[in-house]
Amino acid sequence: GINILVNEMCNGFEKKSINVFPDKINEITDNAIIEDVIMTSKELITNVIKHSKANEISIDVSLIDNQINIIVQDNGIGMKNKNNWGQGLKSIQNRATLYEGSFDIDSNKSGTTANVKFLII
Repeated sequence: GINILVNEMCNGFEKKSINVFPDKINEITDNAIIEDVIMTSKELITNVIKHSKANEISIDVSLIDNQINIIVQDNGIGMKNKNNWGQGLKSIQNRATLYEGSFDIDSNKSGTTANVKFLII
């Protein structure tokens, strides 16, 4: 689902990369976490499209031990006010909390990296 999502949403970027690994991630059968991973990825990509003015995007979704890690990076203008999160970022934070994970953003004038972790219980 992530590959389809990225290909549909990221056509406007000069450079895009997507990595979903390992293949074992495709064996997850919990529909709720699958939906939350897709919704989180979609929200992060939407923010890049709407706000970053980036021409490059990278999406990595990995499964390590019992943790799903979503990393979205861009080469855009960065976040002007890192403390003023909109509803989308707040929703991501809530999902991360639901899965006993975390949500961090590192942003500067050279781009933004968002890192979301979900613990599979």
